Amino acid sequence: MLNRLLFTFLLILTFQSSIIAQEAKHDTIAGTKGKLDVAPETRKEKQQEKKLYSISQFTRESVLFVKQPLRWKGKDWLTVGGLATGTALLTLADQPLRDATQGDQNYYYSVPVVAGRVYGEWYSIVAVAGSFGAYGMIARDTSAKKIAIELFQAGLYAEVVTGILKTVVGRARPYMNEGPSSFHPFSVLNEDYNSFPSGHSTSAFALSTVLSRHAHSTALKIIAYTPAALTLFSRIYQDKHWVSDELLGAAIGYFVGNWVVDLHESKRHKINVEVTSIYPPAVSIDLDSFFPNRNTIIASVSK
Repeated sequence: MLNRLLFTFLLILTFQSSIIAQEAKHDTIAGTKGKLDVAPETRKEKQQEKKLYSISQFTRESVLFVKQPLRWKGKDWLTVGGLATGTALLTLADQPLRDATQGDQNYYYSVPVVAGRVYGEWYSIVAVAGSFGAYGMIARDTSAKKIAIELFQAGLYAEVVTGILKTVVGRARPYMNEGPSSFHPFSVLNEDYNSFPSGHSTSAFALSTVLSRHAHSTALKIIAYTPAALTLFSRIYQDKHWVSDELLGAAIGYFVGNWVVDLHESKRHKINVEVTSIYPPAVSIDLDSFFPNRNTIIASVSK
């Protein structure tokens, strides 16, 4: 019974993804008709529009992501400082909040709790990205392909950040009963001391943020974040994370997801997937560059 309900949950999520893809496509067409770029395009921007999204572009964007802290300004550092302060203050409430949520865990394997955990697994973002990529290729929908690429990037970048923090900080998980102030830095292979921040919430909020950014109705934006909220709750309820772990994990997923979408809205990093491509969506190949005389060959064979 539980497996059927989880299958239904994933089916609804895939259906929701197709709706968002359709809305994103409609909005792109409408925006193209109703808006004009005020700033003239530079030479690099014109060249970028003609290039296919490729491994080289992905590599450049990855390097840009790594260097991003060097480009932060006062407002950015203020945001980081506020998040760090909020997380530190929340650690004071970690133990009381854990005591309030633990007891007779009658709903430990309930559908909302298990579905929330599943949504935060790495394979969920891969599955949703794959659904968008497959739909984009079948329906020739460039907006869906773009979303697939952004989901892949946001999930990868966010998980790398969280993975590094988990290893460096080495915080004990709640079920270890060592308290919220127990740290064992650089616990590489010990999951019991990889609590901070939450990887599930990182992945869930990266996924939901990208989906929400491409949804153009308030209802769909709310729906996009609903499973991420379940993920956050489930990890606390199942005693896998402290509340402060969840806050920082959710924040990382949210900010990285927004950064990836904002990046591709600029002309210099525009995603071009108009021509024939081979999945995964992060790699697009122009077949004409490999077979420049393929029409001649086909004509010769047909004779």
